Amino acid sequence: MVDSGFYNLHRFNADKGKQYENVVFLHLRRIYKELFYYKVRKEVDFCIETPKGIQLLNVSYDLSDGSIKKREIDGLTEAMDNLKTKQSLLLTKDAEDMIVTSVKQITIMPLYKWLCNVPRM
Repeated sequence: MVDSGFYNLHRFNADKGKQYENVVFLHLRRIYKELFYYKVRKEVDFCIETPKGIQLLNVSYDLSDGSIKKREIDGLTEAMDNLKTKQSLLLTKDAEDMIVTSVKQITIMPLYKWLCNVPRM
C-alpha cells in the first residue's frame, strides 16, 4: 500500500506490524532496484544487496513477547549463516539492543531511527 494513511482510513483494527513492514518496503524500494524475501526454514523480511554487501532486515512492531523476538532473531541468524554475512537489523517500534554471537551482530533499533539514518536517493 503506497499510502498508509489511506490504509488506516479503511481498517478499524490495523495490524501495526504489517504497516511497519510496508513503510520499510516503500523506503527500501526508493533506494534499491531489487528487494528480496529470504526463506529456507525461517524467514527474513528483506534481503538487499548494497555496495557494502548483503543487508538483512526483519521488521516486528513489538518484541515484548519472547517467542516473537526469538523467531525474528532465529530467522536473521539462519540467513546470516547461509549468506555468510556478519550483521543484520531488526526494526521495531521502540526496542533498542545489540545481540552479539561469536562473529555475528544483530542490531535492534526503532524504525524511526533507522529511517533518519538510511541514505536517500
